[in-house]
Amino acid sequence: MPEHPKTLGEHLRRVRIDRKMTNVQAAHILGVTYQTVEKWEHNRTLIGPCSRPKVIAFIGYDPEVESSKYNV
Repeated sequence: MPEHPKTLGEHLRRVRIDRKMTNVQAAHILGVTYQTVEKWEHNRTLIGPCSRPKVIAFIGYDPEVESSKYNV
């Protein structure tokens, strides 16, 4: 796992692991398959516009908004 996640999928993985959740548990909450969660976390598939709000709600923040705060 990257020490400093950069993509939304990497942030998803960090939060999921911090919460001691499996891919299956996260997938159930996000309404997708565990394979989809795995692909997102490893940047094999982009998180689409329909799923993006659910993922942001799951992790509790939008990494793109957070990072833009520091890129002045």
